[in-house]
Amino acid sequence: MQIRLIVDHQNHRNTQLELSKKRPPVKLLKPIPLP
Repeated sequence: MQIRLIVDHQNHRNTQLELSKKRPPVKLLKPIPLP
């Protein structure tokens, strides 16, 4: 049971890394300030 949890945890970390790679940079997400 514990081993399975550890594997799930590693998979979760991998999916988070994949999402962070696909996500655009923070600069693009921030609204551009008007002059």
